Amino acid sequence: KKYLLNFKGVGPKTVSCLLMFAMRRDEFPVDTHVWKIALRLGWVPKSANRETTYQHLNERIPNPIKYDLHVLLVKHGKVLRNALGELSVVAKAGAKLDPEAMAIADKAKEEVLGSNKKKYVYCGKDEEGRDTKKKI
Repeated sequence: KKYLLNFKGVGPKTVSCLLMFAMRRDEFPVDTHVWKIALRLGWVPKSANRETTYQHLNERIPNPIKYDLHVLLVKHGKVLRNALGELSVVAKAGAKLDPEAMAIADKAKEEVLGSNKKKYVYCGKDEEGRDTKKKI
């Protein structure tokens, strides 16, 4: 990381993305979408900037879900323009997350917040417009 940061124009996010996407290392890049969503979810202190959010989340997000959670949060941020809503609901914007992606988000939230109370994952709406959940 230190070596890559010596190059002009290369910052922590670029290094983290390079390590995660190109080298398959256990990294959790924090872009604007990830940062704003993490703030809204209460995963980081309200005063956290992108760098402190990276440090906080990179230590706490379990390695096996870092890649999938990062991709999920970036997609969510782009589709909903960083509005939180229900994290697993992208249906309003015309897209839908599959139950596996929602389970990853719920698992990450549980790991980051240290809570294991949540035993269900949101699966969308049924034909009558009611929320449906799946036991995990």
